[in-house]
Order: sequence, then structure tokens, then C-alpha cells
Amino acid sequence: MNMYSTYNILNLPLELLCNIFATLSPQDLYQLRQTSRACALLADHPTLWRSTVLSSTSQPWSQLQLRRILSTNAKHIRHLRVYNVRDDSLRYILTACPNLRSLYIHGWSTLSSHSIAGTSILPYLEKITLISSHHASLDAGSVVGLLKRAPGLQELHARCPTALRSQPFTSSLMASKLLIRLQSFEIYSDTHWYDQEKRNLTKACARLSRCKFLYYREDAIKSNEQLI
Repeated sequence: MNMYSTYNILNLPLELLCNIFATLSPQDLYQLRQTSRACALLADHPTLWRSTVLSSTSQPWSQLQLRRILSTNAKHIRHLRVYNVRDDSLRYILTACPNLRSLYIHGWSTLSSHSIAGTSILPYLEKITLISSHHASLDAGSVVGLLKRAPGLQELHARCPTALRSQPFTSSLMASKLLIRLQSFEIYSDTHWYDQEKRNLTKACARLSRCKFLYYREDAIKSNEQLI
């Protein structure tokens, strides 16, 4: 047998090929699907995209980059972790992934309320976690708008400094008359959440069982966790 003979990897059993492809990053799968129709069929297998991680890069992920990598298989994504985003990339995710169930965002330089604005419905989204040491300019209107888009949202954790004010937020929630399914809520704000706002929050969110209010200012951080 010629020691230099080649072997077509696609001749391997399908189960083994799927296991190999499962070790690849979304970027690798995108590159691989350009090589042949057979590779594209394998790289687009729904199971490879159900839990997707986009690792940190030197620059924030742009909408163009995410569209190129995710668009073909966005409908298959159930759980998504993205490191280092910006407004347009987060907005794209919430528009392009209709079957998303959990979203974990870690890190950004700037993030405004525009990032979660939109009209597309996210009927299956149950959990959102935002983590960063940088400020997120999320206000009452944008967060209530997100709750309208994601009627099944059960956990909302904003572990980052935000512009969310307690009184406008709870007033908007109560005025919206939405059926809020939130069970766990965590917010990091530069204003205190007083008892009346907390009571209004529990009135608007009847299923709420855990709240965590983090208050920050330049020289101090205070935490007030409440189990309801």
C-alpha cells in the first residue's frame, strides 16, 4: 500500500464525522461548509448549532460577521454564548434567532438600548444574562419592550452597570398589563430600589421568586438580595 495515498475523511461513519465536527467552532464550520457540498451538509447539521459559542476576539463581533457565520443555521440555535459584542451584533442575534432559549452575553465597550430594540417575537426565550464591567445604557422602555418580545422570559440577569431606573421601570411594567413570567431578576443600577418599587415589581411579576438589586456609585457597591 502506498504510504502517501490519501483517504477521504468523508468516508468515515456519519456518527464519527458528527463527533469530529462537533469539536469545531462556528467559524471553522463556516469555513468548512465552503469547501464542498458534502461538507456543507455535515456542517449544517442542526445538532451542531443548538448550543453555540462565539469566543472573544480582539474586536467586538459585528453584525456582518455574525450574519456571515450564523445566518444559514440561526434557526437551529437554542443556546448562544457570545463574548465581546456591540449594539448591531446583539440586535442581529435577537432578530435572527427565533428559536433561542437562552442567551449569554459577556463583554462590550458600549451597549445602548438600541441593542435590544426590535419587533420580532422571541417566543421560546427563557433566560438572558448580560455580564460586563462596562456600562449598558438600558432604560425602562427598552427592557419592557424586550419583555413584550419575549413573553416566556423567566430569568433576566443584568450583571453590569445600567441606566435602568426603578420608578419608571415598575410604572411601565404595571401600565403595560403584560403577563410577565419572570421568576428571577437581577439588576445593577446607580439608583436605589426602594420598598415601594420592589412591591410594584412583585405586583407586575406575580411569579417572581428571586430579586437581586445591586447599587453602585464611584466609591462603593452595595448589594441587596431579596427572596420573595
